[in-house]
Amino acid sequence: MTVTATSTPFSHISIKPLHPTFGAEISGVDFASPVADEVFQEIYQAVTQYGVVVFRSTGLTDEGHIAFSRKFGELDDVKPYIAAGRKHRLNYPELFDVSNVEADGSILSPESSRGQANKGNDLFHVDSSFNPRRAGYSLLLAHELPPAGMGGHTAFADTRTAFDTLSPDLKAQLLKHDYIACHSMHHSRKLAAPEAFADLNPLDYPMGRHRLVQRHEASNRMNLYIAAHVHHIEGLAADESRTLFDQLFRHATREDNTVDVEWQAPGDLAPESIPSIPEKLNGHSGWENWAFFVTGALKVAIMENLIQKEIPRPTPGANDYDNWKRQSMAVSHWLTLQLGKPVMESYRSLSVVPTYADDAFQAIKNLVLGRGGLDTFPFEGWKQASRMKRDHFRSIEDYVNAFQTLEELEEELPGWAADEEKRLALDIASSLAEKAFSDACMRAIEQGIAWR
Repeated sequence: MTVTATSTPFSHISIKPLHPTFGAEISGVDFASPVADEVFQEIYQAVTQYGVVVFRSTGLTDEGHIAFSRKFGELDDVKPYIAAGRKHRLNYPELFDVSNVEADGSILSPESSRGQANKGNDLFHVDSSFNPRRAGYSLLLAHELPPAGMGGHTAFADTRTAFDTLSPDLKAQLLKHDYIACHSMHHSRKLAAPEAFADLNPLDYPMGRHRLVQRHEASNRMNLYIAAHVHHIEGLAADESRTLFDQLFRHATREDNTVDVEWQAPGDLAPESIPSIPEKLNGHSGWENWAFFVTGALKVAIMENLIQKEIPRPTPGANDYDNWKRQSMAVSHWLTLQLGKPVMESYRSLSVVPTYADDAFQAIKNLVLGRGGLDTFPFEGWKQASRMKRDHFRSIEDYVNAFQTLEELEEELPGWAADEEKRLALDIASSLAEKAFSDACMRAIEQGIAWR
């Protein structure tokens, strides 16, 4: 079929904008049967206009995903991207496995080579820009999602508007020199996990060469073709290349040029026009930030404080028990992320595994109280949440709101954790050792952690 972009009003689909300049949620499309050409024409127009669109709960199978994707053009084969010796978990070579699941169904270890490589997805990137031929579209389909509140959103950036809002002088410079940027997947992986890829030299591998400023063909708008994959800009000294890239990258990914899409349910689908819309995974919620920023001795203190509990738990069958369970799953997931391999087997062998969110919430309270009291803790919202007891929660909404209070302050957590470790004169280098935390986990497991 031939597809063209027009400015005709939509008659088959409904549009809900997600951002002042780009991004939209589309409803009114039935994916149970093949999408009719006249409906797809409007979808294509919406993708062209908004850059990225979202469909909710499509019910698409792998076969339906592939069939719908073919309407946008020729599909890539993902086999060249699969490491030697690794089995492709999915049944079709057109589907790329963006997950933390191994071929045997087990959870991918964050410390594995693939787990380390996946950290590059947390940086704004353009799919396949490291290839000689750029990709035109990417269609992301949700299959399995983390519990609510545990992150996993995807952020998108509007590089068409980013180009439009550059200063006239910088815009003129870019158009005059017509710079070529060299994109390398090895570079972005090393950027995201420098220790894991310390011996990797991106210059030892081919790179994708693409114009830094391009015309987005479908919309006829100029855009910045920029991503964390960019290793250098041809014709510039290394420091000049990095300075120019950093300036453009910061501009393109600043808050007013980005939109955060929350995956709400399996079957959610997000087609994006790749040349103009870089993306990144937002994996850190408030709870994940405890895992990410609170390190070493502080993390050990959290685990050991789980032994001390004051808040009674609801029982199955109680009002809103299902809502409590959903919250608990999120925290249990957070806890399992903390366990190293030595204790994971013991953890899984428990007859009753951690279920309730009270564990982590009370641990935070005890951690704060045990580190000098609430008066030393700088954020009023955290103080208020830490003072709460179970009988202060009159409804499930009160309980959830307490967790949201913590999440809203997640940006302040890294600074507090760093100051706290400095105040305690912790040896950060030695305290980062996994064994110290694993030993604390084992002690807690041996004592039952009061969650049996």
